[in-house]
Amino acid sequence: MAGLGFLEKAAELGERALRDFQADFELQRMLSLFLPQGLGDAVKVLIQYKNMKKPLLKGLTAKW
Repeated sequence: MAGLGFLEKAAELGERALRDFQADFELQRMLSLFLPQGLGDAVKVLIQYKNMKKPLLKGLTAKW
């Protein structure tokens, strides 16, 4: 998630959260998915592709 723009979006919402209730709410929802005490340790994502030269996802890297 970090390589897919999550941290940038969280930083943007963090700046707006002090004056925008909706941004604060969205930031809290995002963090509950990302942080280990939320779903960050429980939910894993597997992305597969077939017959494509290169996936279109930004930040997608192999770690093996």
